[in-house]
Formats: sequence, structure tokens, C-alpha cells
Amino acid sequence: MSYTYTAFPCALPAKKPGYADKALAEAWADMYVRVSARMEKLRQVALLLHEDEDKVAWALQRVFTDDEGVLIANADHELLLDVLSAEELSNKIRPLLDIIKWEPFARFPNAVAVVNCMFITNSEWVLIRCMGFGGSDSAVAMGIHKYESSSERTMAHSKMTLPNTDHDAGKAFIFAYGHQKEPLVIKTFCELSNSKQIPCPFLFRHKKWQWMTANIDAIVQLSNGKLAIFEAKTSSTFSEDEWKGGVPQHYLRQPMQYMAVLDDERIECAFIGMVTSNKLDGWYCHRIDRDIAAEEDLIKHEREFFDRYIAAGRLPDWTGESEKDLYAFFTYEKSKEVLTDGKKEALSTDTLPLLKQWASLDQKRKEAEAVLNGLEEQISLLTLQVYETLDEDSKEGFLVDGNTGYQWTIGCQVRSKTSVDKDVLKLKYPEAYKEAVKIGSTICAPKIAYKRTPKQKGGAA
Repeated sequence: MSYTYTAFPCALPAKKPGYADKALAEAWADMYVRVSARMEKLRQVALLLHEDEDKVAWALQRVFTDDEGVLIANADHELLLDVLSAEELSNKIRPLLDIIKWEPFARFPNAVAVVNCMFITNSEWVLIRCMGFGGSDSAVAMGIHKYESSSERTMAHSKMTLPNTDHDAGKAFIFAYGHQKEPLVIKTFCELSNSKQIPCPFLFRHKKWQWMTANIDAIVQLSNGKLAIFEAKTSSTFSEDEWKGGVPQHYLRQPMQYMAVLDDERIECAFIGMVTSNKLDGWYCHRIDRDIAAEEDLIKHEREFFDRYIAAGRLPDWTGESEKDLYAFFTYEKSKEVLTDGKKEALSTDTLPLLKQWASLDQKRKEAEAVLNGLEEQISLLTLQVYETLDEDSKEGFLVDGNTGYQWTIGCQVRSKTSVDKDVLKLKYPEAYKEAVKIGSTICAPKIAYKRTPKQKGGAA
């Protein structure tokens, strides 16, 4: 089996996918011309230098990307890789070739390498990413995605754009934070498992099912020499419980799809690693072994979803969850029609303004909730500070402060934490629940309550 193919592939269709919005035809054509010409030029650079293409790719990345890995452009916003000739690019990187540290890229001949993501812009990546059905889309097809509706995913492919988070600062922060912390999650796994990351910058496509793609966080070589796929996740401590018992269902299908796309005997399994804090007690990692039958079932569901909705230009039925449905509608749908499973339902002139008003009020509600959450955090901090200033006798009972006009109750609310040892439950029947319950240490949570001091006869309180 040969593991050789170019480090600068361009296996893109010259025309936009048929299901994409007609208005995107020009944008796709321009992107295709740019990317295909760029990759051809980079192959010419390697030929001029008589060097290994992977080595040339590392040198090009060193010179023509900034510290965050973004391709460098000139004052006219043109990529230097596009405006310089192959000879000029060769001269720029030639001094590095004898000193640069580099490693060969991982290659998987049973999959199609679509493009090297080191040498495309973010806007190009978004168009290319929506060309197919990626790993994060798999849970949508199965109807188990926790955060995204099937209508939203279908519209995203039609408009060939990823969800817009400009109106939602919380989501934008989460996406940016996850992207920033991804290398740390990968590094942590490699250190804990004595594994090594193998560079693999390609976007892959299934050889048979061309709509099925894989944009993999990392390929790692395990201590036994086998390869594994690694998927990095970040979350908050509020999500810890769903990770303690295994991989959350809406994440499980993602590495399964990647193993199916690569379809390589060297891939032993996949891992999902997730970190919730800056300590290892917030680190969770689960192994997913290859299951051919499960992969075939996944492909069947994805193929049905892709053919029925995305390729046919239909919207699935709305979820019934108003927030998800309207988020999808206002993010992607610009017309006054809603397509539900192939049937067009025209919105009356009275309906659309009401929906827009609903969305506006809902946004204000979210902003108010954010303010409320901030105030609650400040109150909690002040409560602790008040509690620490009091002597032991004052920490329980009533305090009357004539300067404030309120009667204060300072107390300590005792709480205990109960957790279930799920490993025990797996080995015993549900009736053994009581044996598996662990009572954690109790904690004292300071609590403050107040009410107005009753007015005294003949004077104000």
C-alpha cells in the first residue's frame, strides 16, 4: 500500500455543489481558482528546490504565516503566497531548508486529501467545509445534537456558511476559547499517554461517499506504534457530570465518522479528551474503538439525511424548540418562505414583523440574564466578605443596624454533595443504587437575608 501523495492537494470541484445557493456560484468559482492556482504554485516551489514537499510546506508556513498561523497578506489584502512567483517563494525559504525542523505528514490513501489547511484562509475554509458533511454534523443527522437543530445545519449548507456568532458574544467566546485551547488539550493527552502527535493538516473526504468529510484535530501515535484519532474538546465545570460516565452521545459520532472516512488498518481507535479547568482533575478522556457495524449505520443515517434534505434543498420539520428554530431562521433564511420537508409555507406580511419582534425581545432577555448573573456573582462575593468580617457570635442570629434601617439575618447554610459511582452501577443491578452512593464532604455556604426594621412608635425606623 502506497502512502504517498502531494502535500499540496486540491481535490475541489470547479463548480459549487448543486445544493448551495445560486448566489454563491461566483464566490465558489473565485475560491476554486485561487486555491487550485496556489497549490499548483507550491508544488512548483518544491520542484524548483528539489526538496521533499512536506519539508517545503513547513518552511513556507514558517515564513508566510504569523504567530497565530494566519497567512500573511500585503496592504491590498492579497496573500503573499498568491502575489509572489514560484521563484520568489523559493528564494524566500531557501535559507531555512538546511536548518528547519520538520516531520512528514500523516497520509491515508483510502481517503481523498481535499486540501492542505495550512495554506487556505478562514473564509476559504468555511466554503470548503460546507462542501460536505463533517464530523460535527453527524449528531445532527442522528437527531441527537445538543446545540444545533437539523434545520440550522441544512440552511448552513445551502448558504455555505457556518453559524454566525456575532450576535451572541457567549457563543463567540466559547468557539474562540476552544480553538485557542485545542493544542493544550492535545499536548496533555500525549504527555499522559506517552503518545506522539503526527502532523496531518489535510481535510479528507470519503472515497465512496464524497459528501462525507473529516477535519481531524490530531493524529497520534500510541506507545504500541499504532495510530489513533484524537478529538479535543473544552467545556466548563457544569458539563463534568455528563463526561464522567463516558462520551456524551452528541460527541460520540464525530470520531466514528473520522475513522470511517480514513478507513485505515493502522488506526486502532479514537480518543476524545476534554478539559474543564487548569487542573488535571478537570481532565476527562475516553477511548472509542473501531466498530464497523456502527460506522455503517452512521453512514446510512447521514446518507439519508444528506440526500433527503441537503441535496434536495428541503428543510426538516422544525424542532418545536422556538429558540433553536428562530435562531436558525434569522441566521440563514432571508426570504419570506419557510420550507418544511419540501413544502413551502409562505409567511404572511403580519407574521414576519412579529417574529422579528420576538427575536429582538429574546435578545434583550438574554442580555438582562447576563446582567442578572453578574449581579448574583457580586452578591455572592460580598456575602462571603461580610461573613468573614463578623465575630463568631454575630454569624448566627439577628443584627439591627440603625444606619441602614434593615434587620439582617446572617447564617450558614450547610450543604452536602452526593455523587454516584457509575463504575459500580455498571456491575450491579439498579437495586444496588444505595451501595454506590457516596456522600461527599459538607460545605458551609454563608447566607444573608434582610427585612425592614419595624417602625417604632413616635419615630422613624
